[in-house]
Amino acid sequence: HASDSVKTVASRYDEYINVKDLSDKIARALTAAKKDNDFIYHDRVPDVKDLEPVGKATLVKSTPVSHPMSQKYT
Repeated sequence: HASDSVKTVASRYDEYINVKDLSDKIARALTAAKKDNDFIYHDRVPDVKDLEPVGKATLVKSTPVSHPMSQKYT
């Protein structure tokens, strides 16, 4: 699915964004995953439509602002 998405971006915005490096990384990762699955796991690869969406993650923790922020605060 990532490979298809990058191809779509490349076809629409090729003059603005160079996605060659990203496309190469995705291809290498896909090749490695297929190799591992064929030799080790033998799992059935589900269709993209059958996968659950990836949930949101909290990346930062908000901190309260203390007042006054400095000694010279007016």
